[in-house]
Amino acid sequence: MAIDAETAALNVTVPVLVSLLSGSNAGAADAALQVLLQVGPLAPQAFKTAVANLSPSERTQLETAIRQNAAKASSGGGSSVGGRPQASGGGEWTGTGSSSAAAVAANAPKIQLKMSF
Repeated sequence: MAIDAETAALNVTVPVLVSLLSGSNAGAADAALQVLLQVGPLAPQAFKTAVANLSPSERTQLETAIRQNAAKASSGGGSSVGGRPQASGGGEWTGTGSSSAAAVAANAPKIQLKMSF
């Protein structure tokens, strides 16, 4: 079975990023997690293959980091890293990781159409 370039790249990249999750540098760990969370939806099948190739300890480390990030985001601890916004759990991009009424009102369109199509 031939491996496509996307899968091969993730087979190398994902373990490196997972190894950064346990480092003493919190900034690098947060950045690595954000990259992993962004890459997963972009190439889901290749990402699943790369995660399946991780050792059990690496997979546990990744799962723990994702759960901690989700808990931090849901508790209002902020989920933006390095000024970069994160996707909310609902699958829609809010730019801040929260879906408060104030954020929705601020993003409301300023121009209203006079006719509905």
